[in-house]
Amino acid sequence: MGRLCSWTDHGDDWSLRLSLPAGADIAEANAPSLRSDQDLFAALNGITDRRRVPEGVMAFEQTDSGPAHIVDLRVPRGFRGSLTFMPVPRGIEIADRDTWLAAYGNAFLPAGTGLRTVADLFGRPVFEVSAPDAKPLIWTAEAAPDAEAADGTSGGDGRPPHLGERIEVLDGTARRVLTYQPKRASASAPVLVVFDGKAFVDGGLLTTIDELVGPPSLVIAVDHAPIDTAADSGADRGEAFALRASDLVMNPRFCDDVLTLVASLAPNARDRTIVAGASYGGLAATYFALRHPEACRAISLSPSFWASDSEEKRIWEHFRTGTSPEFLIHHGALESEIARSVTEARAEFTRRGLSPRCDTFSGGHEYLWWRELLPGHLAELLAETRDMSTL
Repeated sequence: MGRLCSWTDHGDDWSLRLSLPAGADIAEANAPSLRSDQDLFAALNGITDRRRVPEGVMAFEQTDSGPAHIVDLRVPRGFRGSLTFMPVPRGIEIADRDTWLAAYGNAFLPAGTGLRTVADLFGRPVFEVSAPDAKPLIWTAEAAPDAEAADGTSGGDGRPPHLGERIEVLDGTARRVLTYQPKRASASAPVLVVFDGKAFVDGGLLTTIDELVGPPSLVIAVDHAPIDTAADSGADRGEAFALRASDLVMNPRFCDDVLTLVASLAPNARDRTIVAGASYGGLAATYFALRHPEACRAISLSPSFWASDSEEKRIWEHFRTGTSPEFLIHHGALESEIARSVTEARAEFTRRGLSPRCDTFSGGHEYLWWRELLPGHLAELLAETRDMSTL
């Protein structure tokens, strides 16, 4: 296919040229045929989106190697993000949600690009695109280790040993919960609770946790898709999104039920549970730390602080005077709505005497960043726990 990505250094940022062969070459790459009323759109997370469609539309040009779809994008230094291609209606400036979801239904990845293909938070395949100066990945595993049978042979399912799956009723509804006891785990170490847990487990989280000197005593990974406890019947995506939002948008019953589950599965854990999540999961992690500061610390990745709960209360309104919740926030510099809501929330937290740690990464609302950042922050909190235990 040739080179899909070409980078030019502009000092303050990068120019990225995406060049995708047209005609037969693109058809051979499993792309849908473009109709006369459609354009080809390059969906680079954090750089192009449905609110500024023309910026991502690829022009049809003649090149030295033949006709190609080409677009030039300005990308910040240190950028990392996911990339897909999809047909969009020709001439639109802004796409509504339904139009955008329909376009994503025809998203594709061309073959032979040399780019790494990974899964996003919802299991969809995407390319991983990194600027030439992006920091090397430290924590993200290439793949989960093979499971081992009781006799020490490989189980062959791509998951580590001691990974259990159970059905738990949380907020009155059955959920699938994965549990994992890390290697070298101490029963008194903190528990890690992860929202959207299956995605993080499938992304290699447990492999990185097993590399920690002092891992959590137990990992509890909560899935939010509806299930049939008698037989897994599946559910449409809309129902899954609705249940995920119900779980994670400051739901006191879900919060208390999860912590009850932690206490029953890890009765010997002495330190506060570490709760982690991204997007709605980041909002929920912060909520857990505010609702039960004596029991939880939180890792809040790209938290949806713009959201209100069922009583129209925002996240800072759940702070209780006289408590000392601990949570850290890490979000993308390119996720504008999240960034604005984090700025608003930090000001409100400051007015209430709270100063959570906050940092940004060079990207959008991006699972590729979240799965790299989560184990790093976990290692930091676990190290702080060990340091406190020596005092």
